[in-house]
Amino acid sequence: MAKEPVKPLLFQPAPRWHLWTALGGAVAIHLTAVALAQRREAPVVEIPPNAPTVVEATLAPPEATPPPEDIPVPEPPPPPEIKPEFVEERTPPPRPPPAAQQKFAPIKAQAMTMSKAKA
Repeated sequence: MAKEPVKPLLFQPAPRWHLWTALGGAVAIHLTAVALAQRREAPVVEIPPNAPTVVEATLAPPEATPPPEDIPVPEPPPPPEIKPEFVEERTPPPRPPPAAQQKFAPIKAQAMTMSKAKA
């Protein structure tokens, strides 16, 4: 059996009709936009101005404010005595330093001899 040699998978460009279809669509959209832009609208008819109109603004007279009412304000009740749930303890004063501090002499190790040294 004779087999054809295997060809490598290389890039294959899209068919030419894809390119021409896209180009034709772009040209059609462009021409439609140009045709719509050149369409003329009817000129706006201006209405001749009438006699000058004067508008006067008047403010309504302010309403009279009613006299203030004397409403007796009751005295607020005294605040209730609330017992605190947490009572903070007083810290004791610091202790005075002892009068005669004991000083200790540091203990020095004896010098090591070669016979006591281990390998």
